[in-house]
Parts: sequence; C-alpha cells; structure tokens
Amino acid sequence: FGVKDWPAVDLNVHLSAQHAFRADENALLYLQYANADDQQADDLTLECRLPAGMSFSWSSPWPDQIAGDTLRWYPGNLAAAAHQSINIQVALDAGLAAGSSLVVTAVVESPSPDASSNDNRHELQANVWDSGAPEPAKEVDRTILTATDIAEGKPLEFTLRFQNQGAGPATVLVIEDQLDAVKRASLLKGAE
Repeated sequence: FGVKDWPAVDLNVHLSAQHAFRADENALLYLQYANADDQQADDLTLECRLPAGMSFSWSSPWPDQIAGDTLRWYPGNLAAAAHQSINIQVALDAGLAAGSSLVVTAVVESPSPDASSNDNRHELQANVWDSGAPEPAKEVDRTILTATDIAEGKPLEFTLRFQNQGAGPATVLVIEDQLDAVKRASLLKGAE
C-alpha cells in the first residue's frame, strides 16, 4: 500500500492599516486573505471584529452581515493559490486617549480541511496617536525648510525608504510630491 497526500487548503488572513490611528479621524484597514495550497477552499467566511472606540463606515465589498462590532463576508469559494482583499474604512471616536491601544481581529474559516489553521486569525494592534503628532517614523537625514523657503518654492530632495514588516504584501503605497494646498507652512515641523 502507498501513502497519498490528502487534498488540503491553506488559508491565511492579514490585517494592516494605511496610517496611524488618531482620535476623531477615519482610518483605512486592509483585510487580505489567501489560499496558499493546491486545492480550492469552499464556502469561506471572513470576520473583522472592531474594538470599542472604532466604528464601521464603509467597505469594498460591503459586508454580507453586520452584527454589533463584527463584520462578516461570505465570499464563496477561493481557488488554489488565490488571494483577495477587502478595504474597510473605520471612524475612531473623539474620546480615545492618545497612547491607548486598539486591537482589530480578522478571521477566515472554511469547512475545507486546512493544512495549517494557525494563520487563519490575525490581530492588528495599534496605539492611538495624538492628532497633532507626526506619524511614528525614523528620521534618517533631516533638512529643515522655513515658511519662507516653502513660499519661495525651494525644492526639497529626499529619499524614501520602505520596509514591509508584516506577513502580507504591502499593497497600497501613496507618495505625493507636493504639499496639499490647504496645509499651512506654519504647521510643518521646523517652520519659522
């Protein structure tokens, strides 16, 4: 007699956020899910559980069910080696204190046998930042432009360095080459 590999799926889920969480602002979450094995995963159920202080605004696609703080999607089957994503916009309560921690949980399930179910659940844990604080980032080389420099259109050359520290792909990256017209130079760090 011989040993035969049983067909299996290998589902995984990952949550990430576009920006730091700030009280009284919106945040965009990315829920990514995949089937890394060679068999189709049948009848998927996806859940995203929002913590206290965070409320659902919209998503693409829209949830099939909203039950309190839990959003559910029933996307059907997921082919072998396939991946999908859901964009979710949430609103953070104005009363959230800077430094408080929020945990968003995502879960993917299927009745299909899963080769490794330890990655079917993911928690995104992030701190709430003060609305006036800059995004948490490392400063590498620093050039300070004054309000006068900005008004005169002085160029600023810079290098952006990115590192994906998550388990999933970094799918959305936004780079702008000019300041938004509504932002005042006096609000920039180092402005005079």
